[in-house]
Amino acid sequence: PVRSEYLKEIGLRLAAGIPDRKVPFQIRIVDVPDLNGFSLPGGYIYVTRNLIATANSEEELAAILAHEMGHVMERHSVRHMSREAPANVLRIPGKVAGAIFGDRMGGIVNAPVNLVAGLNLARYSRKLEREADLYGMKLLAAAGYDPNAMATFVGHLSRVEAITTGTVEKRDYFSTHPYTPDRVRDITTVAGEMTHDPRP
Repeated sequence: PVRSEYLKEIGLRLAAGIPDRKVPFQIRIVDVPDLNGFSLPGGYIYVTRNLIATANSEEELAAILAHEMGHVMERHSVRHMSREAPANVLRIPGKVAGAIFGDRMGGIVNAPVNLVAGLNLARYSRKLEREADLYGMKLLAAAGYDPNAMATFVGHLSRVEAITTGTVEKRDYFSTHPYTPDRVRDITTVAGEMTHDPRP
């Protein structure tokens, strides 16, 4: 309850920077060990306890919430589903073939669709992540937090995941998130052009 109330206070501070906001944010902690944060339509934001524990400062916690608020305000869930709809239509022949000739045939028919759709959706998801970063940085600055906290946390999270999994991140065209070095560079560049009044 103490952590939930703390996150709620940060969320209210960030939300104050959204003009004409019609969505009430609901911030919840998910008691699982994963490093993850996600949002759903209607202003629901979820962060896992380990993601919270990974943050090194209040500014980094604010960066997590601001990024997810960006997803909500830019309607990314709805836009992503709309983007996926045409591929689902193109998969119908493969599903029919699978029902008649077996799952293997259905997989063969749909393989090209899945490949192209996977690449397109991954590229689109990376675009949405960049949008959420930018929106979140604006909220951070408006709330008196350093927008560079977004880059600091993204870089820190990447290092923690590398240590946890024992693998170093590589550029992957099927990844739903931008390659971390590129993402940190882009955030740092934009943050350098922003001004903020440090919070009291």
